Amino acid sequence: MTDLETDFSWYEEMKAPYRGNGIAPPELPLPEIHRADVARWRGREPPDIPFTVEDLMPGGMVTLLTSHGGAGKTLLLQMAGTVIAAATLDYLGKRALAGRAAGVFGEDPEAVLHVRQPRINHHFKIDYDRIEGRYFPQSYFGMRAQLWRNGAVTPFFRQLEDNLAQIDALRLVTLDNAAVLFSGDENSRPEVTEFLSELNGLADRLDIGILLSAHASKSQDGTPLRVTSGSTAWVNACRSVLELKAGDEQSGPTLTVVKANHAATGTEIPLRWEDKLLVADQRMPARLPLFERSACELWFLDQLDKTIKSGRFVSHSKNAAASYAPKVFYDQQSARGASRYSKKHLEEAMQRLFDDGAIVVQQVGRPGREHSEIARTEAVVTHV
Repeated sequence: MTDLETDFSWYEEMKAPYRGNGIAPPELPLPEIHRADVARWRGREPPDIPFTVEDLMPGGMVTLLTSHGGAGKTLLLQMAGTVIAAATLDYLGKRALAGRAAGVFGEDPEAVLHVRQPRINHHFKIDYDRIEGRYFPQSYFGMRAQLWRNGAVTPFFRQLEDNLAQIDALRLVTLDNAAVLFSGDENSRPEVTEFLSELNGLADRLDIGILLSAHASKSQDGTPLRVTSGSTAWVNACRSVLELKAGDEQSGPTLTVVKANHAATGTEIPLRWEDKLLVADQRMPARLPLFERSACELWFLDQLDKTIKSGRFVSHSKNAAASYAPKVFYDQQSARGASRYSKKHLEEAMQRLFDDGAIVVQQVGRPGREHSEIARTEAVVTHV
């Protein structure tokens, strides 16, 4: 055994006096690479990545929650803090750690947080006794409560760390939101990266999960890097990124994991509004199990056959609002009081049928008055 093998823990030992006591170590030297012998891992099982909330919020790191205004992201933050404190072990259908939680709310005044909390308590069937001394939501509405200003962390950042370190068994801190707490150039990759590095350092020192909310980009292009406003560093520097979508008349709100370094990407949780709260919608999965997808495809084909037989047509294009097949079939299903397949289920089934060559798009109609419609591959139907 070499000296390097016996000394691999030197840096963790150096950090130990600062971990969990709120003392920031700005002068702490960076790890010395000549001490980083891979032999330090010999004979040791790799550690599990701890999650504050299963698959959604890794511990010791920052998770970004993004959405457009009014979608309910601040509400989800307050509900997350309550779940951790109440030890209900379930947050939107995911297992959660039990412990204590704190919330920095920069956009909502005290009255709004107060009005919301009884509804949250009622939903989880708890009273204040269950979370007393375990959940610490604080409004900083209208105050100079920035964590970052003039290219550096603020005194409030240091104060917050010191305050949080005094909360035993702290598991989660929610920060609402980036637009209020970050007084810098949101489009500057270096500055955003440095700010998030400070937050990740805070999460690591206190061994907590941090959930930071941010506004969605107005110019989303469908890629994970563009889900939030400003530099792509907001996404790149966070270990997990969640996107809350408000939904529409056909499909309800959803929470999607658009980036995950330590869990599956693409996990989608369907939500619904209940007593002014966002809760997991267990009635209809966002993605059908594999064994049910074929049934959905057959149902889609059955509706297509009935539509064609009646002399009507449906389109593959979302721009054809009145004839868009998934919407037409979903509305027909709802009119009969059924709710087996969502519009998203039907969109996915249609795409699989196109991919498999079971259906095609054909041009129908007189010259100058043509339109596109979906038809069966084995029995292409034309009518004018």
